[in-house]
Amino acid sequence: MTTITKITATITNRGLTIIFILICFLLSLIQSQEVYAEMKKVTGTSKPIERLLAVERYYSGTNVRFVNHLLMYNSVDPNWDKAKVFSAFYYINPTGQGDEFRGCLAITHHNGDQTFIEYNGSWKWVSPRDGLRWNSEITGVFTGGTGKFKGVKGILNSNVKGDGQNTIGGEWEVEYELASTNN
Repeated sequence: MTTITKITATITNRGLTIIFILICFLLSLIQSQEVYAEMKKVTGTSKPIERLLAVERYYSGTNVRFVNHLLMYNSVDPNWDKAKVFSAFYYINPTGQGDEFRGCLAITHHNGDQTFIEYNGSWKWVSPRDGLRWNSEITGVFTGGTGKFKGVKGILNSNVKGDGQNTIGGEWEVEYELASTNN
């Protein structure tokens, strides 16, 4: 009896394995594979609209500085022109001497679609001229999007300038691709 039970179990396991493989194959036919179009590069300028928050707090011996800005992106590309950008970033133990920071952007495009970017940045003091006091470099990656930008993948590079207290604007470049089903 042990041999018959073993043979039955082996046949049952093989049958279940074949059924599992067949189901996976059928599901792969049903699910659409996202095919991405070629990379698109867009450049533009940014200007501040309003600084929403700038506050420092101490947490368990760690000093954290939070800053939020509302910016406007301008570009010749209609998908990015007049995009409203909410920027939230923070410094850990800021020294005021060229700190590194991390943040995120929520970008609302003219048609209401949104893109989201997570970034790292650093800044440095520069010789004062024409109101310019510091320069900041930012690099980031898209973490998602809505509408036309659903499934967006790509990068952001930005150079932002400030007058010592506030952001005065800068230049940005995104390189991204969209799933071809969203075009």
